[in-house]
Amino acid sequence: MMKLNIGKVLFTFTYLFSAPFAHTNEKKESPLKVWINDDTQYEEWRRLQKSTNWNDLKAAYEMTLKYKSQYPNSDHAKYISAVMAGDYSELLSRQEEREIKEKASKDLFEIMERLGQLPIKYQNLLRNEYYYHSNQFLNQYLLGREQESSRSKSTGNFSIGVGGSEYAYELILSGKVAEAQRFAKMSVIGWETHASLTPDWAYPYPYFYIQALYIAGEFNKADRFYEKLKPNEGYKLKIPIYKKYDARLEKIKDILSSPKAPIKSR
Repeated sequence: MMKLNIGKVLFTFTYLFSAPFAHTNEKKESPLKVWINDDTQYEEWRRLQKSTNWNDLKAAYEMTLKYKSQYPNSDHAKYISAVMAGDYSELLSRQEEREIKEKASKDLFEIMERLGQLPIKYQNLLRNEYYYHSNQFLNQYLLGREQESSRSKSTGNFSIGVGGSEYAYELILSGKVAEAQRFAKMSVIGWETHASLTPDWAYPYPYFYIQALYIAGEFNKADRFYEKLKPNEGYKLKIPIYKKYDARLEKIKDILSSPKAPIKSR
């Protein structure tokens, strides 16, 4: 089992938005620049991306709204504002989250209709975000599997990690404990593989990893990981999200404490 690098768990820039710039060879045109297809807009986005604290979901969401107002006809601006609307909604009430995610999903689906016009990298990112915000977690997981043998392997593991964890939670709530644990274990492998391949963005959304560990029955490992997160800014700015997952963890523990649950480790 790989050693977890907790120091890199939380980071300033959200993986899905900052990754395209972190390893870009400036001598070559990046996939994002190809998609935006406007030098002024591209440079403005880079400036905004670098100056934003992506752990502050409200501030990041408000920034993307301004960006969208600057470039109302840009699919990239529509994409980024829809994604951040969905992410920000997770800080809000369940009702507000449902309403905002429904709108975000519609906006993302509209861009999906032009999927073939995007660079492959952004086709995968768009599909990942659409599946996540529309609660199609099995499809998100399968997207990751689809990418496993491609050059987008790290992104594939990200989709496996998120989609596998959320789908496992759906399964365990429906009483399919053994199947839930199978997907949870694959999610854990996805996250840990992602961390080994992209250590600078090891665990951008730690609650999915913690949830997968819980469903897999790895309570102690999950709790140790969780405790090390709490001093970090990323945790403090997302406490409402963590509280929602805390309630899930208690529910998972109750289910797996049942004598009927086929759990091997506690």
